[in-house]
Amino acid sequence: MSDPLLVRPKRLEKAAQKMINDYANCSTSNRDRPIDMICRPSQLEWRITNDGVMGGFSRGNMEVTQEGYGRFRGKVSLENNGGFTSTMAVIPAVSGENVNKIIVCAKGDGKRYSLRLKPAGEYREVSYRAYFVTGADLWQEHEFALQEFTPTFRGKVLSDVPPLTAQVLREIGFLIADKQAGPFELLVGRISLGS
Repeated sequence: MSDPLLVRPKRLEKAAQKMINDYANCSTSNRDRPIDMICRPSQLEWRITNDGVMGGFSRGNMEVTQEGYGRFRGKVSLENNGGFTSTMAVIPAVSGENVNKIIVCAKGDGKRYSLRLKPAGEYREVSYRAYFVTGADLWQEHEFALQEFTPTFRGKVLSDVPPLTAQVLREIGFLIADKQAGPFELLVGRISLGS
């Protein structure tokens, strides 16, 4: 019987290669910026909401790859007034007082996605959104100041809610819509919160 405390060479090699890939996957690294928390998709429990809640036929799925990336993929259908699919996950509480931005390292398919953030507490039904366009088969960093996020409820922009702060941030997710029919795939390597 093998000793569970011993790290096998192949596992060590895979872990080292994963670390190298994580730094190489995005054009710029976070090493020059103060980072308070890093979430890897493999550490989160993702749930899916398809437009079936409104009678549509779009289908999405979020799975964790062998490398630990999150793969959000599926097919958007415009049939029967449909046209969206999304994935969300609860994140650990943010402790840093100076956290004011979020950085997503992702590889896409040339389509436009919405990054969605939800707070805890009184405004937990509000989705704060920011858009980003992906390069086809290209790893990119997308950086957003929390003040850039627009508060929405079921797609309608709200004007009577406070801006989002990191201290109330509770959920993160991605949505594809905007009449972008057909297959899609977004690979998420890292989600960083910092200042």
